[in-house]
Amino acid sequence: IYCIAPAHAVVLFDASLSTLPNEQGWIPLSNPLVPASTQRLEDNLLILDTQADLSEQAGFFSQVPFISLQHPLAPEILLEAAPMAIDLRLRVVDADDIPDTDPRYAGQRNRGGFSVIVIANDLRGIELHFQSDRILVLDDTDTAFPLGEVTSHNNSESLTSYRLTLEDSGYRLETSSEVLLHGRLRDYSKIAPQPPFDFPYVTPNFFFFGDDSPRGGGVTEIARFA
Repeated sequence: IYCIAPAHAVVLFDASLSTLPNEQGWIPLSNPLVPASTQRLEDNLLILDTQADLSEQAGFFSQVPFISLQHPLAPEILLEAAPMAIDLRLRVVDADDIPDTDPRYAGQRNRGGFSVIVIANDLRGIELHFQSDRILVLDDTDTAFPLGEVTSHNNSESLTSYRLTLEDSGYRLETSSEVLLHGRLRDYSKIAPQPPFDFPYVTPNFFFFGDDSPRGGGVTEIARFA
């Protein structure tokens, strides 16, 4: 994580260490508890495969309050004090998603096989979903988590470094060559699902990476979360 004034980097996951995220402080959870999804290390990459059953969810959490677990290195995200940038290096090797069947959003491709959630100290944050050909943001305007900003981007071509910057005025997602998405921060706490499934959205200073959608799945290579 990069904070301005002073700059300080904290690596929360590094696949080159040849250990899984749970060996680096992350808490792995899945729904169901015994999923068809798999994870393995290969060529200095974590390969998360959630494609066998798109209805499953599996990923890595920096905090799980109801079992009192927390990543030992996860920092506070104080947006009023300074911006913060999350550096991700990943590739969506393959992905599938099921279009929405909700009458309000029927036919929308508004979920992806790989997701990143970042929630700040004041519960504002952002949820990104990566498809093979697009990156999208979930909105906080409806309990169904409708589609927010979206951009076309080839996420499967090569391992890519992304930087997600959060600041008091909003968020920005970019690569070394272009800004992909930008907009306002969301407050998902007001539309969160019922407990205990609400904790990713009502927990301050929270990070997640993995597949948190029951309408998407994929094979993702993750090299770094810092």
